[in-house]
Amino acid sequence: VDGYVIAANRNSPRMTVIAGETDAIKDAIVRFDEVGVNSVILATSHAFHTSIVAPANVPLEKFLNSLDLSVPSLPITSNYDGEFYPMICEEGFSVHETILPQLAPQMSSTVEWTTQIGNMYDEGAKIFVEVGPKRALTTFSSQILEDEPHIAVMTNHPKLGGIRSFLCALGQLSIAGRPIEIPRLENPIHSQAFRAGPLEATKSTLVKPIAHETEKVAT
Repeated sequence: VDGYVIAANRNSPRMTVIAGETDAIKDAIVRFDEVGVNSVILATSHAFHTSIVAPANVPLEKFLNSLDLSVPSLPITSNYDGEFYPMICEEGFSVHETILPQLAPQMSSTVEWTTQIGNMYDEGAKIFVEVGPKRALTTFSSQILEDEPHIAVMTNHPKLGGIRSFLCALGQLSIAGRPIEIPRLENPIHSQAFRAGPLEATKSTLVKPIAHETEKVAT
């Protein structure tokens, strides 16, 4: 392919997102069609995770340097290289000098999701819970670990609804032998919005029970 094209997102062995110059991408799609590889054009505002957006790294790093950062207290992988962030600072290095090399360039670098999941699995992670809408990361994780024992769980799919998805996730985790601890509503771990209750619950209180309506008619 003539022009600039790279693998921008290595999502799984079955899916890779490419990005780059428009004409080069179109040429790549033609090549894919010729060899029977399915491809879909994604609607995005910019060619993220390529050198095309590298100028944005400067203000991003400046902003990150203005934050009060700390090394992680739990193991966290970086999508920049798929490796774990350092959990301690080497002698003579600040937190920013320790963390930012893996964090600041991520906007113009390939997302190494496949490597991230592989490294987490190698370190003992066998259950992967996706927090957020839909199930893309759950699907990718299952594709990456297709031949390995694992559990990938989504928690919020629009077609199921937030509450139903979440309860299904709890059920899956319980069946997998994970203890389910549900803090009481007054627990400060919950946000004010959470304690106020979900929209589905609010709507249900507006519907009067049929038995109540029957009793009212009978009187």
